[in-house]
Amino acid sequence: MIKHIYSFILIGFVCISCHQKQEKVTITEKDTNKEYIHGESIMLNEVIHPARMAIGNNQLYISCFSCDTMVYTYSLPDLNLLNSHGIKGNGPKDFMFPVFTQAFDNIVSMWGYADLRRIQQYQVDTSGVFTEVAEFMLPENKAYNQLSTLGDSLAFYNDFPPNLTLKKMDLKQGGKEIKEYQFKMDQEAGKSFFAKNKGDLCVSSKGLAYLYYYQDRIDFFDLDFNFIKSVSKQSGKTVIDTQNWQNSLIYYIASYAGEKYLYAIKLVNRLNANSKDCTLEIFDWNGTLITSYSIKSVIDVFVVDEQNKLLYGMNREWPDYIYKIQL
Repeated sequence: MIKHIYSFILIGFVCISCHQKQEKVTITEKDTNKEYIHGESIMLNEVIHPARMAIGNNQLYISCFSCDTMVYTYSLPDLNLLNSHGIKGNGPKDFMFPVFTQAFDNIVSMWGYADLRRIQQYQVDTSGVFTEVAEFMLPENKAYNQLSTLGDSLAFYNDFPPNLTLKKMDLKQGGKEIKEYQFKMDQEAGKSFFAKNKGDLCVSSKGLAYLYYYQDRIDFFDLDFNFIKSVSKQSGKTVIDTQNWQNSLIYYIASYAGEKYLYAIKLVNRLNANSKDCTLEIFDWNGTLITSYSIKSVIDVFVVDEQNKLLYGMNREWPDYIYKIQL
């Protein structure tokens, strides 16, 4: 069971559908202010296989699902290791797979403990030490895939598989589910990984975004799942090979929900197995494309320091390096 939960968390994709009349916006390359940007690759002294990243309080947080020590805190912008903590185990505060559900100012919320009902909120000091300040318990001990929290009030997660369903919970009522949004599954249960509408959920206090995995498309919603806008590319096509997944055409592979903008990374005209570069798109939370950049490296987990306009990212195949890119 743990093995299956672990695989679902790593996949980290969700799916949405819209039952309301949608506003669909089609964009072309000439609509974007596209530029090539280059950053630097900074080698870490620690060998980390990054699973999740978060940013706040001039600090970068990285979690590793396979490391003996599972959470690392670095100072910014110099990327010096300040502190590391957390172990894998069966104790009530031990981790199964540490996931950051929110980071703002010096507050970090985490999930993925041995008891999967637990969400822990911490205050982090300037030396990178985590001090517990609050705890929330969800109703079931299960995989809350792509779990995100907003302060001490709301949480969102993807109840996939087996359903393409997003759910909203009230943390002050013990994680009571208060809203959901469900898509029609276009694949049989055994092939749910290949559902056409499978995608990636991003949660901000400004709204929600859903980035499709097999479609060149992003949908924007408010915090009650009311549809705002759908943005897609004219040239986008859907290619799904259920016999050999690496022959499928993959679009959005990573995203970050900033307070100002949504940051989305997608592969560029490549099949998954041959990807060598990617595009970073930046949208406001009303679905307006602000700009896009070409990046000559594939980044599959990242965060953005919006104040200083810096992107920090990693490729899981090169765990010793952090990409640092000025936007």
